[in-house]
Amino acid sequence: MKVGFVMLQIDRINVAKDTSLALMLAAQKRGWQIDYIGVQDLYVDGGAAGAFSSPIEVWDNPDKWYAMQERRQVPLKEYDVIFIRIDPPVNDDYIYATQILELAKNDGVLVANSPAAIRNFNEKIFATKFPDLMPRHLLSADIQQLVEFHKGNEATVFKPLNAMGGQGIFMVKQGDMNLRSVLEGLTNRGQHLAMAQEYIPDILIGGDKRVTMFDGEPFPKMLARLTSPGDFRANLAVSGNYKVEDLGKKEMSICEQVGPFLKEQDISFAGLDIIGGYLSEINITCPTGLRQITAQHNENPMDLYLDKISARL
Repeated sequence: MKVGFVMLQIDRINVAKDTSLALMLAAQKRGWQIDYIGVQDLYVDGGAAGAFSSPIEVWDNPDKWYAMQERRQVPLKEYDVIFIRIDPPVNDDYIYATQILELAKNDGVLVANSPAAIRNFNEKIFATKFPDLMPRHLLSADIQQLVEFHKGNEATVFKPLNAMGGQGIFMVKQGDMNLRSVLEGLTNRGQHLAMAQEYIPDILIGGDKRVTMFDGEPFPKMLARLTSPGDFRANLAVSGNYKVEDLGKKEMSICEQVGPFLKEQDISFAGLDIIGGYLSEINITCPTGLRQITAQHNENPMDLYLDKISARL
C-alpha cells in the first residue's frame, strides 16, 4: 500500500492530540508506505495530477515524531490512498488542492474524504441538511434578521462559517447590549453569512459530544468535550477537558439519519457535534479527537478506519 497524506506543517502539530499523526502511525504499523505532501507541493502537468512528496517515518514521541526523506516528483495516480488532512479555513488554496486531488480520484485513487464533498459542504452549513435534528437556527448576513432571531431565545450562539477550535464564537444572552456589535464584527457589517443557533444549556453538564463516523457508521465511543469555568465553549482547543462515553440513544438516532447521506457523498471520516441531543455541526475537512478516545479506550479507532479503507480497495 502506498499512501499520501496531504497536510499542513507537520512540524507544528501537537503530538499528543493530533489525529493525523495517529492515522499515519496506524498506517505505518501495517507496513504501508506513507508520504508527506504539503498543500503547496501539489501540481498539474499536462492534465495529470502530481506532487513533490516526501517519504516519511513517524513516531509517537514528542521530542522527535517524524523524519522525512528528500522530496521527489510522484504522479498522484501511483498512490492507493490519499488522505486529505488540512485544517480549515477552506480558502482558495484549499479549494485548489481539492480540485487537483479530484483529478487523482478520477484516475482511480481512493481520496478520503471526497474532494467534491469538502468543497460542497461547509461544516457549519452542512448540518442544516438535517433541520429537524438541529436546535433552532438561522443562517444569514442580515443583522436585523439575526437580531429578530435572537429575540426568540434566552441565549444565542453566533458562529463564523470558516473557523475551527471555537474561534470567533459568541454566546449572547437576552438584554446584552453587545449584540449588534458582535453581529457587525461577525458579518463584517452585513457582508458575510453567519450561523446563529439557540444556546443549549446542556453543554454545561454533558458537554459537546463528538461522534466519529467511518463510512457512515458510528464508532461506539464518543468524546464529550467539557467546558471550563467562565467559558461556554467546549472545544478541546479552548478547555482541553473531556471524557469518553458510550453513544446514547439520541446520538445513535442522529447517526442513523445522517450516516446514509455521508456514505452516499463518499465521506468516509466525519465528526458529528451533538449538544443535548441536537446536531450542531458535521466536521469533514479534518476531523479530530481520536487520540483522546484511544487514551481512555482499548480499541484504536484508526485501526477500524483503516480496515474500512482496506475493504474499499
